[in-house]
Amino acid sequence: MKKYIFLFLVIIFTTHSYAGNIPEQEDYIVDANVFFDRVSEVYEYNYTLINPKENKSELRRLRVYIPNNSSGKVLSWEGLVNGEECSRYFLKKTKIKITAVGINAPKSWTCGLGFSKDDIGFVIYGSLENTQILPGGSLEGLIITSYGIPGIRDAILEPDFIFDEKDLPEEDIDYYIENGWEYLDKIYKSVAFNTKTIGPVAPPLVFNATDFINHLIDLKHQAQELGWIKAKGGDGIIQALDQKLDNAKAAIAKGNTRSASKILKAFIKQVEAQSCKTHDDCKAKKHLSPEAYALLKYNAEYLLDNL
Repeated sequence: MKKYIFLFLVIIFTTHSYAGNIPEQEDYIVDANVFFDRVSEVYEYNYTLINPKENKSELRRLRVYIPNNSSGKVLSWEGLVNGEECSRYFLKKTKIKITAVGINAPKSWTCGLGFSKDDIGFVIYGSLENTQILPGGSLEGLIITSYGIPGIRDAILEPDFIFDEKDLPEEDIDYYIENGWEYLDKIYKSVAFNTKTIGPVAPPLVFNATDFINHLIDLKHQAQELGWIKAKGGDGIIQALDQKLDNAKAAIAKGNTRSASKILKAFIKQVEAQSCKTHDDCKAKKHLSPEAYALLKYNAEYLLDNL
């Protein structure tokens, strides 16, 4: 029987008893650095994948889910360029829920856009032959460009695994013939590592300053929960950020945009002072990761620009 390597696996089903050599689920790391070009108004999301040396499996795929929001703007695809090995093959399917993006990958990998059974769009990156990330290794240069501002997105990292039909138990063959994609996806999901990262999100269709400051406050709390803001030794920083956001919210509620703008500028300066701008330049005394930096700085700037 033939062997298959599947790139797009997106359906959920119940457990069956595949007898092949399935790797154990392991932890992987995806780091994100975000850069903004004020001239083009394009954000670049630059991902690095890390396979810790303690792992046993090679790392083969990354998916970043980027569904659009019914209350968000419809973003343009214009000016968003795809890399040579990447595609937007499904865009004629009008029901796809996806944020407009350009995608690129290192020469040793490929990338594309996919969708789940409920039409939720994602970017997927996959290794070419013999270019998987070995334990102790890493890969940078997986890129998304978009007019979408930074938000928190779901990500899935998958180990190298080849499904072989000869390992199907006899009692599963009929089910596999009728439900092949579901059967395969269950196997792949059993070894996938689910995490959070930063990705593009469409700004609100109708801007409301009160709603957006509440959104920014929520992003700050989520960043702290995800460990992107260091709690140890950073209590004073966290309190100072919270206080500035609360003060800005109060000023907005009173209609005092001048005061709110002044407070938000001070908030942005503190974020910049306490943040690692990139993972390559992250000093020990900094309390905000590049993910927290991107979330707080760029969303605060968006709020400030729209007051």
